[in-house]
Amino acid sequence: MHRGWCLGVALALPALPAAAACPQATTTLDLRAAIATSDAAFLATDAAAFRLADDSVREGLLCVSELISPELAAAIHRAHAVRAFLDRELQGAELLFSAARRLDPLFDWPEDLVPAGHPLRAAYVGRDPAQITTTPVPTPDEGVVAFDGHLGAGRPQGVPTVFQLLNLDGTPRQTLLLQPYEEVPPYRARPLRRRRPLVVASVLTSVASLGLYAGAVASRRRYDDLDTPYGELDRLRAQTAILTWTATGVAVAAAGTTIAAVVQERSR
Repeated sequence: MHRGWCLGVALALPALPAAAACPQATTTLDLRAAIATSDAAFLATDAAAFRLADDSVREGLLCVSELISPELAAAIHRAHAVRAFLDRELQGAELLFSAARRLDPLFDWPEDLVPAGHPLRAAYVGRDPAQITTTPVPTPDEGVVAFDGHLGAGRPQGVPTVFQLLNLDGTPRQTLLLQPYEEVPPYRARPLRRRRPLVVASVLTSVASLGLYAGAVASRRRYDDLDTPYGELDRLRAQTAILTWTATGVAVAAAGTTIAAVVQERSR
């Protein structure tokens, strides 16, 4: 292990309460400081300090008072992945590393922290983040959901992810590190709205009317063009009239469906 830190060092993960009361709010700067401390402990091969710093990241994340950025989410996943790697939980480390690489693909380990040829580098590229897919989640009735700092995004599948339920002002109501097997915490979701055929019909008929009018204008311009052959004038005159009257009829239909759609929406 790096600088003599044996892989056999057991860093058992303590049981942390999923919804413990926060003694004080944590900032993203606090989280970055804890991650920097864990890196320093890893470099110094100080197992006790590394454990304390990683616990601080885990506990602080539950009480964070801000939306975390994707880059910070990647750093959190990397810190936890190192701990899993040292626990010989290679599969868990690779999952966390792939989650981190998806969010921060340009990251590279400093040579003084993880030298070339270090087995941690092999674990870091053990899984392809391009294979990670996302699944949509219900839209909150109030506020917005974020996964790994991405607002309104779907949940990444098969990898750990930082879930945040935020108020409209950006302050988190809940922040959790979800494992792949854990469900998204329940929240009041916005009811799914049924499709509105009258609204769709109104839009489509309006677009069709505009297209027909555009065709009528183009036909009239061609008719008025002095370079237009005399033999085409009768055809252009008839074509312009047909397009104009058809566009007018479609416009009347569009107006009718628009009125009906408005009435339907107000009656909901």
